[in-house]
Amino acid sequence: MGIISKINRMRIQVKRKLRYFIIIAIFASALASGYMLYNAHELAETEEIEYTKFQFKHDANIDYTVHLLDNPFFDDETAEPGLAYMVTLTDFIEVNFVHRYAASGNAGFSAEYSINSFLTAYQTIRDPDTR
Repeated sequence: MGIISKINRMRIQVKRKLRYFIIIAIFASALASGYMLYNAHELAETEEIEYTKFQFKHDANIDYTVHLLDNPFFDDETAEPGLAYMVTLTDFIEVNFVHRYAASGNAGFSAEYSINSFLTAYQTIRDPDTR
């Protein structure tokens, strides 16, 4: 007894009309399932929500004052920022750095920072040969 004869014995006899009905029902179920999957994937409503978890604001400002030595050219002891200053008349430069940081809550971390500043000066040197 071969394997083919075992399969033939296990077959269930179904009338032709019922067999066509079962095939059509399986095919219709597959089509309906595919359509429902398509609708669920393509036509699903999505909503975009903007959520701010942490807000912060910071700003920095640098201000300086030039303190002058006693001299016959300037009446004031200090000079405003943005002017030209003679090195020989400058006593010292006072620099103030302000950094403000405000947050809506605890950020969950700590940090250290340092401030580096650079002073740029320009000096005009006249050539003694030109007048």
